[in-house]
Amino acid sequence: MTVIAVAVVLALVAWVGFGAARGGLSDLSSGTTKSVSATATAQEAEASYKTAQEIAKYLEDWTDNGTTAAKTRSALDDAIAEFKSQVGGDPDNPQGDATALGSAKAALDSETLNAISTYCKEVDGWVDDMAHRWELQVGDTYAADVAAAKSKAKKDATWEDIKSAFAHARDVDAAIKKVQDDIKTTVDHLHSVEAQVTGINAAENTESAVTAAVDRIASIMGVEIIRTDDYGAEYGIKESGDDMSITVAFFVDSHPNQIFINTQHKEYDYTKRDNYMVTTVKHELSHRSVFIACGTGRPVIAKGRYEALAEAYSYKYFGVDGEYEQEIIKEQVAVATPGEEAEAFKAYIVNDSDYQNAQKIHDSGTCM
Repeated sequence: MTVIAVAVVLALVAWVGFGAARGGLSDLSSGTTKSVSATATAQEAEASYKTAQEIAKYLEDWTDNGTTAAKTRSALDDAIAEFKSQVGGDPDNPQGDATALGSAKAALDSETLNAISTYCKEVDGWVDDMAHRWELQVGDTYAADVAAAKSKAKKDATWEDIKSAFAHARDVDAAIKKVQDDIKTTVDHLHSVEAQVTGINAAENTESAVTAAVDRIASIMGVEIIRTDDYGAEYGIKESGDDMSITVAFFVDSHPNQIFINTQHKEYDYTKRDNYMVTTVKHELSHRSVFIACGTGRPVIAKGRYEALAEAYSYKYFGVDGEYEQEIIKEQVAVATPGEEAEAFKAYIVNDSDYQNAQKIHDSGTCM
């Protein structure tokens, strides 16, 4: 009986001790759970920070989209700075309890997604706007690359997570870079053929000699010469019925491989058999060169002086005698009918800034 009682007491002691031990393990387990949770959240917060930093660095390196990348980078920098302040100043070793760290992480993730989504939307929209212009700049040779960029851009897409948005941004930017490389290759070829026509002029002032010179230049430059009496409606340069009598020739952005000679010019019977027609074609080809380099025949850098810019370009890169041409232009201004005709001739008078801008466009593609 006594032995049984002792056994019972020992069993109770063992049970109580086990319960105490269980209770101790439970408390320890609870403490460990909190520590593991905070550590895991800190690791997740650190990962979010590194992702934000990677995207910010990417936007810093990608400069070709200008203000879009800069604006997005600025917003992301602000979010990163706020995150740092919330986790004790060292984002590589975030401090705080699980709740605070989770809140900081969520806020940074939200801002990172917003920044990269905004970037995607703007860049995709930019590709959509630029695609047709790129097609005209690079022609059939690189049309497939432009089509690829268009197909990758999704201007109306929304992004649910950072990873997919970032992957999309890199994919589209790579396609843009390929097109930009294509444009550079196109411009390099353009400059090589420009150099080949600098010395070409009419052998004599006859219609056949002028036509031969113009056709040879066109062949080397890869353009078609169109002689037309429809300066208005078909090509959209002027409204139908406007005065066509003072325009010798013209270039149209939407027809980048054609140069148009206006057969309704009032002195056409003279210009078609004078070397003046050759220099005029070189002037129009200069408009084309500016368009291919800049994606527009009216670059911002010209500040509205588009004819003077093309004139300066033709002097510097097509072998036109600028000193002689400027004398002729000033004489034409002096004898021109006051009004539209006189102002039209004045637009071709070149100053130093026109030469400088022509060189910037030619040498570096600086168009802004």
